[in-house]
Amino acid sequence: MKNSRHSVMIVEDDYANMKVFEYMMKMLHLDYDMAGNGNQAIAGFDADRHKVVLIDINLPDITGYDLLNRLREMTDFDTSFCFVAQTAKVTSLERERCLEMGFCEYISKPISFSNFRVMMEKVLAKFPEGSFNTTAETPISRNRQE
Repeated sequence: MKNSRHSVMIVEDDYANMKVFEYMMKMLHLDYDMAGNGNQAIAGFDADRHKVVLIDINLPDITGYDLLNRLREMTDFDTSFCFVAQTAKVTSLERERCLEMGFCEYISKPISFSNFRVMMEKVLAKFPEGSFNTTAETPISRNRQE
């Protein structure tokens, strides 16, 4: 029987950043798949599995914007997917461009765990509770009281 839960796909070409994302995903107990470039992302993308995709804007083989368009075509422009832009360009112009191009969220590098957690809480809140595979009970709470 096919597992109906989803995983996060992370598209990142920098090895050090890959390790940071792996660590943060493990800290949040979320299941993920990693792609080292745009072509790997296109080949490994599974619309039934990957409802959230974090995309580095500056990939070596394709821009993050072009990859976003390719993945959106593969999903027939289904709006239930959430594509997150990640970039070292920390400007409001870049953020606006990412959102205008169709990304649902934006996060700038270097990424702190607290910012990543907040962003992931916001993204996962768009999906029904229990939609994502976890490695244990996830510490992300949608109704967190601080």
